[in-house]
Amino acid sequence: QLDLQKEEYKIAVQHSRRTIYRYNIAERTLVKTASSLKHIDMEDRMENIPYGQVLNGNISSDTAEEYIKFYESIRQGKKDNHVIVKKKLKGGWSWISANATTVFNQSGEPVYAIISYMDITEQQKMEAVYDKWKQSLQQRSDSSYSMYLNRLTNGNEGRIEEVQGNLLHFLPQSLLDKNFDERTREFAENYVCGEGKEEMLSVLNVESLKKRYQEGIRSATFDLQCKLDDNRIHWLKVTLEMVKYPNSNEIQVFLLFEDINVSKLEALQIQSDATTDSLTGALNRKAFLKKLEYLIGTQKKGTLGALMLIDVDNFKTVNDTFGHECGDQVLVDIYASIKGSIRNADLVCRLGGDEFIVYLADLPSREVACRKAEQICNAAQKDFEQNVHISMSIGVAICPEDGNTFTELYRKADKALYTIKRDSKNNFAGYETEME
Repeated sequence: QLDLQKEEYKIAVQHSRRTIYRYNIAERTLVKTASSLKHIDMEDRMENIPYGQVLNGNISSDTAEEYIKFYESIRQGKKDNHVIVKKKLKGGWSWISANATTVFNQSGEPVYAIISYMDITEQQKMEAVYDKWKQSLQQRSDSSYSMYLNRLTNGNEGRIEEVQGNLLHFLPQSLLDKNFDERTREFAENYVCGEGKEEMLSVLNVESLKKRYQEGIRSATFDLQCKLDDNRIHWLKVTLEMVKYPNSNEIQVFLLFEDINVSKLEALQIQSDATTDSLTGALNRKAFLKKLEYLIGTQKKGTLGALMLIDVDNFKTVNDTFGHECGDQVLVDIYASIKGSIRNADLVCRLGGDEFIVYLADLPSREVACRKAEQICNAAQKDFEQNVHISMSIGVAICPEDGNTFTELYRKADKALYTIKRDSKNNFAGYETEME
């Protein structure tokens, strides 16, 4: 008995953070020792080991065979044994590591085993994530990615422990040696272009990452435009995944940068083709109506919207005189003139032929809409040879005074446009009830 207690004490010291059990070979019982701290939420006493746990469904089927072999080896007198099994605890399934030392009587027969158990679920998760990433990168060219393994410590250092791939090989060592937040800020400031900079700073900081982890959000992905070593601007996909270091509050962050420039540009082109006119780049009807509905629905209180129906004067003459190629270029130029006269948030649609629609949101007054219509008229005028001249006629309807749907606004803007085309051309008119 004394030798047994000494063995228990020795093993308990050797295996910190482990829970110690005594396995009685003859009785097939597993009992937690009185001196052991309970690091794992397992029963204090278990009967018919190993088969009882398997039959009760407490050991997963994929590790049951190894679990049984572990105890059979003890019963056969093997001195040291080890196994990793997936066991059902009160909180759910966990990966458990077990190390056993067999104790023999004076006749050399195995009578007990002292078994130390440790929950290694977090370690298994980390290894699984690492293996997953490693396998996913095996078929890729080193020049197509860079992966950084970062360790977020309690002091928020976030040091880099490993680097794979050389997409970002040009980054200076002085940047890589900084702590996580400083590294992110300097990279965003010097290498990231456009809107991706703000998203990167909001996601890749220690406070945000730890908050996400606590909320159960262990991964994230976003795209950004990055300036590479030869000043090329490339689209990169940034993917991160977090796992906890075993038995600590530290977090391992897998951070992957992938070159997706070709596929991203193709996707953007497909998206553009689905929403824009192939000739001019203006919105197509479907995209315009969707955006218009949103702008009308979110119009600021006390402001107006203006729908302008635009027709190109003498466009048929240009086509007949100079050919359709010249006519196409005229439409491209007109779209550019309209875009140059309005704000980025305003909408321009080419309905077809030489007809465009513009919607200006959140205007302070009807007068502002009229001034903008006049500006568009002036910007689009152009003289050609053979006394051919193009200009614009514009009909204007005001939201909500003249309606708050596309159908209402279009009908009334069309009435105003008809009046201008009939009377003078090269001008604009706002809708009035007398036009009905």
